[in-house]
Amino acid sequence: MHVSKRYYRMKKYLSFVIYIVLFTRQAYAVNTNPEAIKTLMATADKLLAMQSINYHYTRETNYYKDNYFSNISADSYMEFDGEKVSRFQLNSETSKQIYNGTVYFALNKKDHTYALTTHVDQKIFSSFSYFNNSIPSFRFMLKYIIQNDSIGKTQHDTTLAGNPYKVVGLTMQNKVIDYLGGYMKFTKQVTIYYDLIIDAATSLPYQIIQRNNIEKADFVRVTYTNINTSPVKPAELTWYYSTYTKDYKPEKKAAIKPIITVGTTLAAWQLPEYKNNDIAMLQSSSLKGKVVFMEFWIKNCGPCMEMFPVLKSLQQKFNNQAVQILTVNAYDSSKDVGFFYYREKPAYKMLYAGEALAKEVGIAFYPQAILLDKSGKVIYAGAFGAGSKAKIEQLIEKIL
Repeated sequence: MHVSKRYYRMKKYLSFVIYIVLFTRQAYAVNTNPEAIKTLMATADKLLAMQSINYHYTRETNYYKDNYFSNISADSYMEFDGEKVSRFQLNSETSKQIYNGTVYFALNKKDHTYALTTHVDQKIFSSFSYFNNSIPSFRFMLKYIIQNDSIGKTQHDTTLAGNPYKVVGLTMQNKVIDYLGGYMKFTKQVTIYYDLIIDAATSLPYQIIQRNNIEKADFVRVTYTNINTSPVKPAELTWYYSTYTKDYKPEKKAAIKPIITVGTTLAAWQLPEYKNNDIAMLQSSSLKGKVVFMEFWIKNCGPCMEMFPVLKSLQQKFNNQAVQILTVNAYDSSKDVGFFYYREKPAYKMLYAGEALAKEVGIAFYPQAILLDKSGKVIYAGAFGAGSKAKIEQLIEKIL
């Protein structure tokens, strides 16, 4: 099942603060090409006239600085009630996600299980990967984009495989289009660019490319192919989870172990340390008599990326003291950990293959941290972020 980890993978300059639809015109205006408005209006009219649609969705994500790349795709069938999606089926190689207007369920094709949600808050769909920069998103948002004078709009023509297309460029300040309508606003100054590549003959979107002005090499490209605006409805029985119970069993959710409690002595452990392509095992016994700070992280995690400067700050503050700062990567490859080792050039130790240890101490999400006193007892366990940095520093200073 593709439920996006967008709030964990978002780039560090895109800190989430509020989800809101801004329908009013802004107090200031930017450059707008009348031809771009005309093209967007034609596309909006075409999309809003549809009662249903079927298309193949492909999304390429390329975040070079954080060494994150992905490519996902699914056949997408959507029905609409006014501006909103009323029913959908999303069918990928590994999963099938179905919302029949009342019940939502997801089929895991790998382990033949299903997860069922009977009381559906449609806000959960805003985290689904296949709605990111999707046709339903722009179907809902285009008229508001057209009305919003603060969004720059340009246009030029191009040709793809001999066919004419119009490229409408959108420029937004400190916000991005959310998955199912509205904007997600950011705390930091960032400019978001969209290129909407629209078929000149049909006024239907073909591709959307999203970039930003900070990490200029990064981009997300979504392509729509095999578009059918008058599709045959999926068979009625395909909309009900009971149809699949012969081949799929209910998903068994693993119990989440609570994080290790303050006052507990951490059991002995050993993990490989990444250092200049060499592999050496670090044993907890070698840290005896030191204050030990352990940050648990993974690669595909936006908040984890934000913590690299914080870790550097902690290292600089407590350098040459009886403090050992460790980062523990849960399950990424040594090659991926090496990417960050050479990028960050850390003075602290960077460990990996720490998934078993993370589970043992109850790490359920990332980043989280554990602070041990000189005897190996836990004096802090919990979230690690800019908000907890001061508390962690105070605890370290208190026991030094």
